[in-house]
Amino acid sequence: MPHVTKHEPGMFSWAELATTDSVAAAAFYKELLGLTAPDLPVDDNGTFYRILLKDGKAVCALFDLTGALKTHRVPVHWSAFFTVEDVDQTVTKAKELGASTIQEPHDVFNAGRHAEIRDPEGATFAVWQPKDGIGAEVFAEPGALVWSELFTTLPESEAGFYGGLFGWSRMDTIGAGGLPYMLFQSGGRNAAGMMTILEEWGAVSPSWLVYFAVQDCEATIRKAIDLKGSLVLPAAEIPDLGRFALLTDPQGANFFILEMAQS
Repeated sequence: MPHVTKHEPGMFSWAELATTDSVAAAAFYKELLGLTAPDLPVDDNGTFYRILLKDGKAVCALFDLTGALKTHRVPVHWSAFFTVEDVDQTVTKAKELGASTIQEPHDVFNAGRHAEIRDPEGATFAVWQPKDGIGAEVFAEPGALVWSELFTTLPESEAGFYGGLFGWSRMDTIGAGGLPYMLFQSGGRNAAGMMTILEEWGAVSPSWLVYFAVQDCEATIRKAIDLKGSLVLPAAEIPDLGRFALLTDPQGANFFILEMAQS
């Protein structure tokens, strides 16, 4: 996909990493994904919002856990953002559907309007009403975001929640390893995925995870380990899509990498 100029409502459009050490985390992702990360101060207390760039185009961002996220004991994590037409209306609808807010709707300078939501099962995600900032300006290229996925123990109720919130339709299919997989669509386009947490996985909390596209899955795994990250799930094939793996960064945030199949 070429450089992006707009994300349609209901589509995955951005990701932010809330971490305990944004300087170290930025160094890790810069080296791993071949990105740059200039510092953007967001207040007078030395707080920085670090936007990761690919060829000068925004990919995602990271920051230190503070404020409401810390108060709510939100762990280190990548947060998936979904574009909406009206953040305030979306938050009201989410609460009607059983969700709660971690951050109420608020303006982010002139970039857009944002809220952080905890869904009925406890997975957190964000909604974004764009103004000057659309979110990711490059997508589905090596080093850039390519997909987001919900891990849940209650697939039917979660499908109902997100369908009601974003107007997503669903398609049941088969994912990696022959496991049941739910594909969400918005306006006929693939918007996100959902996997059911299996008992044999152990203590896995409901959560949204993001995928980064990479040129070579195995080489990226080796590089992540050299950079003090760790491998959670070894590389495996997703039929007709590519090769993926689940990694953890040095601060403890999980993320996927995907080497997309050549068409």
